Amino acid sequence: MIGFEKASSVALAISVGQVTDIELSNDDGRQQYEVDIREKEYEYDYEIDAFTGDVLEQDRDRLGDDDREMNQGGVDGTQAVPEDLIAAEEAPEIALQQSNGGTIVELDLDDDDG
Repeated sequence: MIGFEKASSVALAISVGQVTDIELSNDDGRQQYEVDIREKEYEYDYEIDAFTGDVLEQDRDRLGDDDREMNQGGVDGTQAVPEDLIAAEEAPEIALQQSNGGTIVELDLDDDDG
């Protein structure tokens, strides 16, 4: 398999933004990575073949007013996606180093606490 980092790189080569979600899934017997990228105005969704890196499907959705406001910062002017976050490409490597092995099947950017 190509891995989370390569799947993320494939999607980021097409769209500029922040990777907010990567999942390894099985769709009709085909393993694929589902990669979500968000930027100021749009959210992009990609399905990438887990073995070849080919883009199987892509979608772009315009963000609603509430979503765009989150990207621009809240009432106090803080950014919803600070620049000092760990990059999605680095997160799987760090997680595997911190654990005793295993397999990553999903990677999410979570902003539950602001």
